Order: sequence, then structure tokens, then C-alpha cells
Amino acid sequence: LLCCGIAYAAGPVLPARIGGSVTVDGEMLNVATGKGFVFRVTAMDGMDFSPQALDNDGLNGAGKYIIDIPVHDPVNQPKGAKPESRAIIHVYKDKKALKVISPVNGEFTVGRGGSITIIDLVVSSHQ
Repeated sequence: LLCCGIAYAAGPVLPARIGGSVTVDGEMLNVATGKGFVFRVTAMDGMDFSPQALDNDGLNGAGKYIIDIPVHDPVNQPKGAKPESRAIIHVYKDKKALKVISPVNGEFTVGRGGSITIIDLVVSSHQ
């Protein structure tokens, strides 16, 4: 089964997708200025989901980040996020962690499998 650019074994729940614009220090990123940025979602304890929820190939043609978050399935994705649970978006520039201001501390609620949630990020390069 292929969804959202990710190959899954037959049977798992579709991922919950988030994405949106990224503003760093007051400047909205675009494809050119978004180079070197990595976006990652973890559980509240900082642990990665499996498969990892990561966007490490820069912004898409519309200047947006997109992350597919694996949704928990007891058989096929036991290390996926549970729908309606809280998670954290992390932003890195050239491997340096940046501060996510909005949503506050990068925290958001994971949607259900197959959902798409727009989360525009406001980030500071100053800790």
C-alpha cells in the first residue's frame, strides 16, 4: 500500500498529515530560503514514532513543510501516535534546534488517520 509517498504494509491506518507555512524571525520561508531546515514530530516525551515523522527534504513547491505522522495500530504500527494525543513539532536549521513559538512550544493534537491539519509555524532562531 502506498500513501502520501510512504510505503506501508497492507492493513495499517493512514497517517495523520500536518503541514503549513514556516516563519523564522519574522520572515516567511520559501523553497529557496527553506533549504537546510528539518521538521520532526515526536511524542510528548521526545521519543520518535515508528516510522519516524520527519520532513528532511525542505519545503515543497508551495513553500510548505509536510509531515506524515504514523497513527497507532496495535498490530501494524504499535509505535504510532494515538489520535487526539498531544505531540511536539521540532524545527532544526543545519542540525541546530530552533525554538517553536507557535504553536506554543510546538505542541499540537494529532489528528485521526487520513486527516490533514494545517499548522503554520512561527519559529525563532534565538534560544
